[in-house]
Amino acid sequence: MAEDGAKLWGWLDPDHPDPVGALPRVEAWLAAQLGLKGLTATPPAPLDPSDVEVSRLTKRMRDAISRALEAGELSEDASVRAGASVGQSYPDQIERRAGRIRKVADAVAFPDNGAEAAALLEAAAETGFRIVPRGGGSSVVGGLKPPGGDKRPVVVVDLTRMQRVLDLSITNRTVTAEAGILLPSLEQALAPEWLTLGHYPQSFHGATLGGSLAANGAGQRSDGYGRLADNLVSARVATPSGLWSTESFRHAATGPWLGGLVAGSEGLFGIITDATMRLQKLSEHIEDRAWLLPSFAAAVDAVRELAQTDHGLAMLRVSDEAETAFLAGYRLARDGLERPRSLERMVLRVRGAPQRPALLIAGYEGPNQGTGHAFGTARRVLSRHRAVALGKKPGASWRKGRYEGPHLRESLMARGLGVDTFETAVPWAELEGLHKAVGAAIAKAASETLDGEGKAVLFCHLSHSYTEGACLYFTAIFPRTRNAITQWRAIKEAATEAMLSSGGTVSHHHGVGADHAEWAARANGRMELKLLEAIRRELDPKDVMAPGIRAALP
Repeated sequence: MAEDGAKLWGWLDPDHPDPVGALPRVEAWLAAQLGLKGLTATPPAPLDPSDVEVSRLTKRMRDAISRALEAGELSEDASVRAGASVGQSYPDQIERRAGRIRKVADAVAFPDNGAEAAALLEAAAETGFRIVPRGGGSSVVGGLKPPGGDKRPVVVVDLTRMQRVLDLSITNRTVTAEAGILLPSLEQALAPEWLTLGHYPQSFHGATLGGSLAANGAGQRSDGYGRLADNLVSARVATPSGLWSTESFRHAATGPWLGGLVAGSEGLFGIITDATMRLQKLSEHIEDRAWLLPSFAAAVDAVRELAQTDHGLAMLRVSDEAETAFLAGYRLARDGLERPRSLERMVLRVRGAPQRPALLIAGYEGPNQGTGHAFGTARRVLSRHRAVALGKKPGASWRKGRYEGPHLRESLMARGLGVDTFETAVPWAELEGLHKAVGAAIAKAASETLDGEGKAVLFCHLSHSYTEGACLYFTAIFPRTRNAITQWRAIKEAATEAMLSSGGTVSHHHGVGADHAEWAARANGRMELKLLEAIRRELDPKDVMAPGIRAALP
């Protein structure tokens, strides 16, 4: 949130055009999908700084923070504090749009380097305030929310000044960069050497290296590049007990690899100050192709077969029947069409396209000579599952708009709708059952929460695949009620309970945050929780770090 109040486009770019603006056909189509006569404009309210509670920092705390920050800054401005206290979770969005942030941090510190971040933790342990680390602010699970009822002041440590590339080794093909560097800035620094990290989450333009590591992120092309943690070599973490540097060489046989504790830590153990990452060659060729399959089940079988072979692809993404139909309808409405053009209909009819298909998009990134192998393997497998090839054009269209989801979400919320996503990882054997159970649970909960006309729209896609299972990513769009948080909570509980009871995880790449804390404590094994708590207690004996995430432990 900027200092002049809440803005509609708060995720990546405040000046991004409204995807639905000036498109009345799209609004009418969306209203029809939701069983509504029309959509209602619900513009965000500006933040009134006078509504923000006064900072509780004591003089002793301020003095300690000032000593820690030589080049950095401390802000107790109400607008700055309010903006730093929310991310991009659904409750965060609702609060931001209402112009009232329920729980606001007492200050925001902007360290200039890792030494200042470490000094801030020393100050916190010495004087008693608590710390919430912040990167790009793109957490969609309440990872930045100060806890309610905490008597100790909370300081958000904003790392966005820490954007330096500390070392780039062509010989080792690694880069060491500060945690606050934005992913596009890192890629820009690597491009002249024809290298890439290959981490492209939907929040790419607003996410940082440290934040992505802390959430154990997985980008859209992780089938080829791996999850971010797969490419972590080492990291430095400022903890309340001192600076912790993980092993400098990941493949040593000197005990368990402790670097694995950094990925997914969400600030629980300290602040990631910098990390050394394994790099890959910048792709000579990038291409996405699309297929239609007879059903989501058929497409999932095909992806499983590919995931268990050496397919050479960077991405395998499958939209279920509902998402495929929604995307097709949205495209037609956006282009001002009632139905596909006659030539398109004729081509699909000749090729034998199914009536209610599932869309699969396969992406390739790599050397030119690998293109034929990757798409040749995909074509052979998909043909056995009666896939109809659509070629490059739909894939190129998907790639062009692959970062538009967050903007579209806020556009829909500005029109009286609720939009949220629910993701999980599940073994192949349980995937079909989970897909049905979670879909039914969300649909039922959404229907029961409506207080007037309308209905929910629900769809799902498979976003990341592995030898043993995959990630399913559900999206729900529904008419927003006056009690928006209560409505969302009922849907969230139904979705998460169905995921856990069907063999899925609480999260695949969004993390725990405040939104998942109660389920993470239940889903993780008792011994695992005891181990994590023992590590946290050793590194943070005065309970300084990440109070919201702390709730996930005993």
